[in-house]
Amino acid sequence: IMPLLMTTVMNVVPPSMRGSFVGMMSVVISLAPAFGPTVSGFILNYFSWNFVFWFMVPFVVFILLVGVKYISNVGESTEKPFDIISVPLAAIGFGGLVYALSDIETLMAGSFVPIIVGVAAIIALVAFVLRQLSLGKRDQAFLDLRVFAVPGFAIAIVLVMVIFGLLLGLVTVLPIYLQKALLVTTAVSGLVVMPGGLLQGLAAPFIGRLYDRVGVRPLMIPGIIVLAVSTGLLAWAAYQRFGPIAMAMLYVLFEVGIAFGITPLYTASLSSLPAHLYSHGSATLSTAQQLASAIGVAILVAVLTQQTNSKVAAGAPLVDATAHGATSAFLVATILAVVAVLLSFFIKQAKN
Repeated sequence: IMPLLMTTVMNVVPPSMRGSFVGMMSVVISLAPAFGPTVSGFILNYFSWNFVFWFMVPFVVFILLVGVKYISNVGESTEKPFDIISVPLAAIGFGGLVYALSDIETLMAGSFVPIIVGVAAIIALVAFVLRQLSLGKRDQAFLDLRVFAVPGFAIAIVLVMVIFGLLLGLVTVLPIYLQKALLVTTAVSGLVVMPGGLLQGLAAPFIGRLYDRVGVRPLMIPGIIVLAVSTGLLAWAAYQRFGPIAMAMLYVLFEVGIAFGITPLYTASLSSLPAHLYSHGSATLSTAQQLASAIGVAILVAVLTQQTNSKVAAGAPLVDATAHGATSAFLVATILAVVAVLLSFFIKQAKN
């Protein structure tokens, strides 16, 4: 769905207005992390974890019915061969990698399953890349990797991955800190992350319109700097054992940085591509987001778990150990955010 959304925007919206439309698109992306933890927190207060999924079924059915009635094709259809070999390679490669990263905690507990799955995924990904390079010579690639040859797009992909890794990593670690170090309920921890995500969603359309006026760098670079500062402050706040209100305020600052970074970055990265690569660029961007989410959560949760367990083994109470683990995870996030700041200076404004 997300690649189709981005491709549609790039094909039907003129370059001078793309920032505004990508800003509206970013509302959708932003509100999910804002409301997801809050809604699930309230559900878990009264029901078992299964109901997190059952409550979603009516919404999915409603979206399906609306889509069937109102969504129509955009642009002209073309005949493209469907490469049956690329499909399983992509499924095993990308799916296996996400699974291995998501299961990294069992690796720390001594299981070799994530290693086996990860190695198989990497082999499948190498085969997938070689297959796409071969098909690309005949303009028949399942996922055209020529997007990485476009100046600036590869750096933009890395930046998107870092930002989304931080976003999903922090939205996972912060509730753990709140629930296990401060002993708040799941509902309260969900409410802590909601204002930041809500503000990001509300700000996205305005930032998109600003992009159309001033371009990518005046918005993205300050935004990513704010993101780095806010992750550092979260680490300090966890070390000092700050309460839910203070953490909510710092998370709002983090989401402001995300808002000023991600909307201009989306627009600039896709606008740098020629029109015939829009669909492949949006698919690559969406794939990078999924991988980054898994990587970000895996890295930060692994740091949190390892540092917490080491403190517990040394005799520290669980609440103190969790606060120490969360501080370490936020410090790692700060390092990644500083890398994003350095990379942001290499992003240029798209000429088209």
